[in-house]
Amino acid sequence: VVVPIKDRRGITSMALDIACHIAAGLDWHGHRTKKGISVYMAGEGNYGIRQRVASWCKAHNIDRLDNLLISNKAIDMDSPAVSAQIIKAVRELTTEDAVQVTIDTVNNHMSGNENDAKDTRNMLNAIQIVGRALNSGMTLVHHTGNAIEAKNRPRGSSAWKASMDSQILVSKKDGLIEVSCTKMKDTEEPQPFFGKLQSVDLGWFDEDGEEIKGAVFAIENDVPEQKQKGESEYSKDIRKFTNAWWHAQAEEFNGSPFLSKSALIHYLMTNEGLSESTAKTYAQASKKGRLIYNLLTAQIIEATPTGWFVSDNITASSMMLRKSEK
Repeated sequence: VVVPIKDRRGITSMALDIACHIAAGLDWHGHRTKKGISVYMAGEGNYGIRQRVASWCKAHNIDRLDNLLISNKAIDMDSPAVSAQIIKAVRELTTEDAVQVTIDTVNNHMSGNENDAKDTRNMLNAIQIVGRALNSGMTLVHHTGNAIEAKNRPRGSSAWKASMDSQILVSKKDGLIEVSCTKMKDTEEPQPFFGKLQSVDLGWFDEDGEEIKGAVFAIENDVPEQKQKGESEYSKDIRKFTNAWWHAQAEEFNGSPFLSKSALIHYLMTNEGLSESTAKTYAQASKKGRLIYNLLTAQIIEATPTGWFVSDNITASSMMLRKSEK
């Protein structure tokens, strides 16, 4: 899984929250976990990590967290033989396989250019080696892009998202931490949820006698309905349809944007990393909750024998305007 972030403090707290739940063998907010070794590769702020872990232990009444292994410095994972160093470091501490390895953040663990496909591939290969050797899942914490059209996807090469089984977006919204799924390779995408940072009294004081408080990630259940729906009920589906349209050279049908079924499936497989069978479900009008079903139901697109054209005037105008500006 890759976790693009807009809210730096929120994602570290959430990523550590998941890692600590795995190490302690506790369910994560209603989701079952497998107890075992959890490796957290911290690229910066190690004192802050110590404070966050202490906060988590106090909030969950945990005295020891021996299964949580935290690095004391960043390491360039795209450099030669680094994967062997990481595996050796973990094996010196335990003979058990790891359940999860978290890399926070990608940028702090990479010497190359995250926009370069070759450098990205070098790091992804190293990540795969570590995951296979430790028999663990791999979680990458990564930043989103700066451009408006890149706000909801990982910064840099498209290989980041294409190589992942799932992708979770963590962002700040109306004072809350919003957690939403932007890719799920072989199953239904879960619904977004919200959390917040909850203050914890550690009983720590600095050299001036000022109290040092910690914070932990906590699910926020009392969220107004309009916040849960996000910017638009179908905005994510429209974005995917539009991206696929651009990928297919922005075809037209009677002056409106047109996307063929084969082009959509090809885009979902090559750019979203979906399997062929999953991509085909997204393209089926009968699959409730999937992309084409949603857009047809909302009357944003209409079907043709070979694909769909955008029938909603606002959406069509926006897409065609961008095309004319290219």
